[in-house]
Amino acid sequence: MGKPIIGDNCDIHPSAVIHLCHDAYVGDNTTVGNALFEGVTEVGPYSKLDNHVHFAHNCKCGENCFITACSLLMGSTTLDNNVWLAPNAVTLNGVHVHDDGFVGAISFANKEVFEGEVVAGIPARVLRKIT
Repeated sequence: MGKPIIGDNCDIHPSAVIHLCHDAYVGDNTTVGNALFEGVTEVGPYSKLDNHVHFAHNCKCGENCFITACSLLMGSTTLDNNVWLAPNAVTLNGVHVHDDGFVGAISFANKEVFEGEVVAGIPARVLRKIT
């Protein structure tokens, strides 16, 4: 198992509590917000945060997720396993994206994304379900 990697020019809030599991990757110029109310920000094993991602307070990212460039996760977003956020995707506070969920490019997920759903648009709506 590899060590977690944090890229160049990252802004990790001084009071942030972040758990990076083995083989997690945080790309260049990524921001990780502080954990509020004794919460923890987590990036699971084999998950990748691409360049210029904003990962806000109390966000949780499961295993094998890919958060692509310029995505924005607002506070307390939960990503289960194998989730993909395409470039410039945004999740609203408290949104839960379940296993194998996919949020399309330049989309705004303002509500729960259920297992295997592909959502896109502003606001994001279900395009199809991955079977």
